[in-house]
Amino acid sequence: MTGFILGYIDPGGSSYIVQIIIGAIVGFGFFFKSIWWRIKSFFTTPKKEDKTQNL
Repeated sequence: MTGFILGYIDPGGSSYIVQIIIGAIVGFGFFFKSIWWRIKSFFTTPKKEDKTQNL
């Protein structure tokens, strides 16, 4: 069995790996969402408020 790396991952370790993967996916989602909002706000203009409605 030379050349093979044998390892043991206990249930706690595998759940930790799943948490890392889910955290990375959520983190990338928030990162790209914030980039998208910056790009979108750059190309759109703020709406002008109608002052007659506040009377």
